[in-house]
Amino acid sequence: MLKKVIYAFLVVTWCVIIFVLSSMSSFDSGNKSKEILKDGAVYTCVIAQKVGLIDEMPSPERIDEFATKWNTPFRKISHAFVFFVLATILMFAFRKTTKMSLWKAAVFSAGLCFLYSLTDEYHQSFVGRGALFTDCLIDTAGAFLAVIIYLLAKLIDTKLNKGRT
Repeated sequence: MLKKVIYAFLVVTWCVIIFVLSSMSSFDSGNKSKEILKDGAVYTCVIAQKVGLIDEMPSPERIDEFATKWNTPFRKISHAFVFFVLATILMFAFRKTTKMSLWKAAVFSAGLCFLYSLTDEYHQSFVGRGALFTDCLIDTAGAFLAVIIYLLAKLIDTKLNKGRT
């Protein structure tokens, strides 16, 4: 029973995180992701400079160009990532708390992520962001990737454990 409560808490918490991130206006969301890219570029350059990979830091203008250029791809990858995490939590929840088969858990996890991505995009339309079906597909691709990795890990684990018996 405690396992079910913990997994339910994790699923709901992650869905709330997605909801909160989707509640940001397009302007705020775009600026936040651009700032993350800038900070990441600066930290990476500082480390690269300390280990001798670069001689000097790029100019603030160059870092801003980088962040502007990579903002859209970063945002799309972020879409996939948050649904990758949701699908991973769902797979573990289904497998650890029910008698659901591996394949059924995979279908349910990916399907629930797709449905939640639809509601997420619909929600975004109320906060001045576009509701794009392509973002649903990107979200679902992240979920499918998580499910595939989970299935491959289980397959490898099964093959390795068969060799031991």
